[in-house]
Amino acid sequence: MNASVLWTILAIVFFIIEGVVPGLVSLWFGIGAIFALFSSFLYTSLVVQIIVFIFFSVISLIILRKFAKEKFYKKGTDFERLIGHTVTITEKDENSNYRVYLDGKYWIVKSQDNIELKDKVQVIGIEGNRLIVKKIEN
Repeated sequence: MNASVLWTILAIVFFIIEGVVPGLVSLWFGIGAIFALFSSFLYTSLVVQIIVFIFFSVISLIILRKFAKEKFYKKGTDFERLIGHTVTITEKDENSNYRVYLDGKYWIVKSQDNIELKDKVQVIGIEGNRLIVKKIEN
């Protein structure tokens, strides 16, 4: 099998894997395979092509991983995504804490506003394990 065909097949396979598997898994290997493919056009030995593949795979891993972390991975807690949701006060517990049901869980809420059962509130923050809410006027 010709080396350029091998590198082309490997690049395609790595890019298909990248498209199917979530997260950055094989993108850098696909990039390395493309550079090795270009190297094969220069009639370099297979050893040189493998070195080119490894070198550019590692370089693209370092560069793209750093870029992807800055671009796609948000800092902060997973709970911050709850901010902005509108919910209804569903219950009052034995300690006079009001609760809401959000994201599959019951949350104790804290508010500066005078809230009652069945009031609609908006989540504006999180303090420990409590949601900070403000009353939505009807």
